[in-house]
This record gives sequence, C-alpha cells and structure tokens, in this order.
Amino acid sequence: VMVAMLLGARGQLSAGEERCGGLLERSPDALGCRMALATLHASYGRLATAASELRALEKSIGGAARIELWAIHMSLGDRGGAERWLDFGKLAFEKPLSEAARLSMQGRHAEAYAALERGRATIAPSLLLDLPAAKLALIAGAPEAARTILERRLPDLASGVEPVSARNVIAAIDLVAARMGAGRTEEAQRLLARVFAYLDGPAALRLPMFAFQRARAHALAGEAELARRALDRAYDEGFRVSWAVDLRPQSSLYIDPIEADPAFANLRGAYDAWLARIASDAARQRKRLDAADS
Repeated sequence: VMVAMLLGARGQLSAGEERCGGLLERSPDALGCRMALATLHASYGRLATAASELRALEKSIGGAARIELWAIHMSLGDRGGAERWLDFGKLAFEKPLSEAARLSMQGRHAEAYAALERGRATIAPSLLLDLPAAKLALIAGAPEAARTILERRLPDLASGVEPVSARNVIAAIDLVAARMGAGRTEEAQRLLARVFAYLDGPAALRLPMFAFQRARAHALAGEAELARRALDRAYDEGFRVSWAVDLRPQSSLYIDPIEADPAFANLRGAYDAWLARIASDAARQRKRLDAADS
C-alpha cells in the first residue's frame, strides 16, 4: 500500500494502481489498499471513481471516508450529496469539523473558524484542528490569528529549524499568507524562499496538488504569470478537488473551499476562470456518477 502511494506521489498513477491491483487480487478485502486507490483517484481528478470507491469503504473506514466523500461531492458541485456525508463522526475532533464544514458550505467562514476555535479550546490536544482553524482564520480575514496558530503548532517550521517538505508545505504557504496579512513582510519572504527551495528541489512530490501549491506560492510572491502557468499545469495533471485540499496519508483534514483562498486575492480574474474550468469538468463527472447511481 505504501509503495502504491509513493508511486502515485511520484506521478506514476498507473504503476500505483497496478501495485494495489495485485494486492487486491490476493486479498480483495484489503481496506488500506482500497482507501489508497480512492485517495489516488481523487488526487488525480477522478472524482466520480473515487466517490464510488469511498462509498463502498465508508462503513469500514468511518470518518476519514466521510470527510473525503463530503469534499468530493462538494467539488462535484453536488451539495445535496455532500450533506449526506456531513456528519463526520462522534470523535471529539470530528464534531467541530462537521460544524465548521456545514458553516463553510454556507459561506459563513468567520463562524466556521469560531466553531473550530471552540473545538481547539476543549480538545486536548487540539492538533487535528489547528491547521484547518488557521486556514479558515485566513479566509475570514484574521491573519494575525492564523499566524499565531501556525507558529505555535509548527514552531520549528516557523523558526527555520524544520525544512519545508511534503508534510508541511500547505501550512508553510498558509503561514506566508498569514505573515503577509499581519504586516510581517520580511519573515514572509524568507519563508516563501524556503517554500520555493522545496518545490524546485528533487524531493518535491509530483501529485497535481503540488502544482496548485506552487501556484499559491507564485501568487503570494506577486508573480502573476508564473501563478497562472502553475494553475494550468495543475489542471492539466488532473487537479479537481476544490474543497478540503490536504495531504495523504498524513491528512491535515482541511475543510475550506479553495475558491476563497486569500493567496489569490491579487489574481482574482484568472483564478476565477481557472475555477470555472474545474467546475465544468466536475459537472461532467457528476453526470457520469449520477447515471451510474440511477
């Protein structure tokens, strides 16, 4: 399963599918392999396929499958289908995530952030809620709050001791945006240079999501043309998940809409056009999924 995920992360989706397929021939009930395939298909924009796979796993996997199903149906433009999976579970961290997701669906981002803050205040430790709370603080226009959360949650990354990596690149770019919004431009620029060092280096993963993260970084750097090129590359490689973008298998459980990403505030027209391309392709996939269901 891990080899399959690593192959997919290197841009070799077919090889990852083949590796998992071999395991499933021997052990058809290998849940880890089935979840890996669903995650890879979602990562490469095969949302209808991923949704079908996750539905079959939901009773066994639980909240992780429901969160991903919610995100996929939101990305497909199917709010009714998303609501079916909106109760993420009864675990302490799943309840505030469900509440924040429901509010975020309605564009009530400040209230969604407040819901996660209440969860962070009562759950010990709050680590699973910290990064989505910081993201929604950014969207809600509270960059200083986002900066405080991220620097406390990832002190070594914030100070420069921990390098930017696949594990923390989303949080690192969020921290760049938070520092810029809080007027800490020099700190933001230093961290942004570290982000680009990772994205330009040999360790950067080749999932479409990383091309999207590159677009975010270029947008924050004020490099509009490079940001547009990175968005086009992300689309061409299969990026279609417009809600709850995260890293797997080390999920950060993000629940935000990427249409509200403040990183693209100065690239709004081009970004909106790109989002429309994603929505158009997702609508075609939704028709196929609805046809299969009927």
